[in-house]
Amino acid sequence: MLKIDVFTQNKGQLTTSAAPGQSFLDLFFRLQLSFHKYFCAGSGLCGQCAMQFLSNAPIPHQADLARFTPAQIDNGWRLACRHVVHKACAVRVFDELVSVPSVKPGEALVVDIGTTQIKWAAMNALEEERVYQSSNPQLAIGADVMSRLVYAMQSKAAQARLQKSLVLPLQKILQTDFQPKFFGIAGNTVMISLLLNLPLQGLAMSPYHISWKAGTMTTMDRLPLPFYIPPLFGPFIGADVSAGLAYIQTLSPPYPFLFIDVGTNAEFILALSPGSYFACSVPMGPAIEGVGLSCGAIAGDQVLTKIDTSLHELLERKSFADCVGISGSGYIALIADLYRSGALDTQGHFISGLTPLSKLFSSRLQTKDTGRELALTDSLFISERDVEEVLKVKAVFSLAVKILLQRAGISFPFLQKVYLSGSFGSNININDLITVGFLPLFAQEKTEQIPNTVLKGLFLALTRSDTQAWLHTLSSQVAVVDIVLEKDFNQKYAQSIGLGWA
Repeated sequence: MLKIDVFTQNKGQLTTSAAPGQSFLDLFFRLQLSFHKYFCAGSGLCGQCAMQFLSNAPIPHQADLARFTPAQIDNGWRLACRHVVHKACAVRVFDELVSVPSVKPGEALVVDIGTTQIKWAAMNALEEERVYQSSNPQLAIGADVMSRLVYAMQSKAAQARLQKSLVLPLQKILQTDFQPKFFGIAGNTVMISLLLNLPLQGLAMSPYHISWKAGTMTTMDRLPLPFYIPPLFGPFIGADVSAGLAYIQTLSPPYPFLFIDVGTNAEFILALSPGSYFACSVPMGPAIEGVGLSCGAIAGDQVLTKIDTSLHELLERKSFADCVGISGSGYIALIADLYRSGALDTQGHFISGLTPLSKLFSSRLQTKDTGRELALTDSLFISERDVEEVLKVKAVFSLAVKILLQRAGISFPFLQKVYLSGSFGSNININDLITVGFLPLFAQEKTEQIPNTVLKGLFLALTRSDTQAWLHTLSSQVAVVDIVLEKDFNQKYAQSIGLGWA
């Protein structure tokens, strides 16, 4: 083991030991050091994990050279996500104090543990909630659920660290002056399993299965209150989906309808009738929330999340001057506008079109080692690599919709309603989704965007016995479809990577 001295901004000097080859991100995660919320989850793009070697600085990585000046490189500046421990050393990091805002008193405390964000609210009534959120600390070791599973499967100690990273925010949320009458927690199957320290083999390797179906009250030694977790329908159809569907039912939805909860994973529920449901889940990847893209950021202040007018007008007004990043919905808005303007071809490559707008955008193109980029400001840009990552997300999303409808024997025009939820789904511009090809043109008049369905559905399940009873019977009515096992899936996926609904 090698001695590592870590000089922090908020915790003073920490001395620890690390094995050769251990990543610095993992080391800092174990020390419970928190960094900026615009994490790229270790892809070397955001620069927020910058650290300074005070001794034994390693040879700079290409990402270091792209991020820091020659003087900074000489002074030991490196990206933590690009380096592993080779020698004993001393480093300086600029961690943040994680603050969890106190919630106002409410009858029910509801929490949604997402792969990227944790959201919560104290509610007295269905439409009365102020939603709080913070980044999931586990972003430090991976952007998606599979990276968390790989980490957890290393050892019992690794799984315990992931559990602790979720328990600590919950403890902080519960450190308030009021005691809620009801307490509920939702999340995808991986987050729930990590929170409760459940067996993970059924989620980490095929054949996939869940060891516990939830839908009941449970307790933890480290949490002061018992809490309810809605049912888990399948290996990757979690309590967030069942809670969201509970809220959708209050809207008296017309059948058949499609409910889509969009996040790092996208879960689809196709409801044919009150007693017949098909469900599937697909890994969208972190790009859907902006994580891992060149200028990607989780939606928040000073983050581009949508384009209310045209990209051309925004550039003329220098409206991006204060932006520090681009969210997943922001990237889709940019791609849709560039495609409509003739600046992108169907495969997502920048082209010099014939229209004045496409020529204007072409003048902003720069060729870098990583490919071509279109500059929005001196520090903000969208690259062809970013477009490609978004088109991969679009391909698996659209394919999931097509396969689910095919399995049910209906076509998209036959749907009466499409409900979009999740922080991404409830904020994205529907026309942009259609332009890029996530949904067909038929979706324009059928789609309704609904925020916070998970928290609202949790509140209903906690405060209404009929909702909880309905959820309990629902599990037997849901047929889970594994779309990856569909015939010619890989070929169909490859054919779907392109702009537009094909």
